[in-house]
Amino acid sequence: VSSLSTRAERYRSLRALIMRDGLTGLLNHTAIKEQLEAEVLQAHRNGAPLALAMIDLDNFKKINDSYGHATGDQVLRTLARILRQRLRRTDIVGRYGGEEFAVIFPDTTASTARRVLDKVRQAFSKV
Repeated sequence: VSSLSTRAERYRSLRALIMRDGLTGLLNHTAIKEQLEAEVLQAHRNGAPLALAMIDLDNFKKINDSYGHATGDQVLRTLARILRQRLRRTDIVGRYGGEEFAVIFPDTTASTARRVLDKVRQAFSKV
């Protein structure tokens, strides 16, 4: 029995690792798509609102080209940190790819999601 629980633990740990983006620690593309599918089904089942936001950093290529990839990576990590700080525990955030991020807002209207993201944008612009 202990061997089974150890295997199950290792599986859960490994799965958690492969579902995370290595740079930001956020959910990766595959994981965020899986979460979105699950949240859409749940929202439909419960008749609850659901908002999805795609965030893209404008002119990110210029940052990489002008200051180098290490600086670009730091910009991505900073945005990830701000998203984790500013979003609710129930919100789901992931790095969709490159400089694109996805945020799933369960039980949230589009106008509420916009207000939250405005605060994220303001915080990020001060960095």
